[in-house]
Amino acid sequence: ALRVGLARQLLAERRPTLGEEAGTLLGHAADRRFLSGRGVDRAQRVAETIAALSGEAEIAADHIAEALSYRAGSLG
Repeated sequence: ALRVGLARQLLAERRPTLGEEAGTLLGHAADRRFLSGRGVDRAQRVAETIAALSGEAEIAADHIAEALSYRAGSLG
């Protein structure tokens, strides 16, 4: 519960920024999976939450990968 509260506070104060490697990964995923603009936005928002839960101010490639893994279950 404390971790969630801290993540909410971080997200309210400032959104985690998209790291260069993370942006590249998200772009490749959009090209390969034919993600719509909305799908890219949703994956990035999930990755922001994952980064915030980790207490990080930057979205890393592993945060994007985790967010996309959650989406992969709903694609098939």
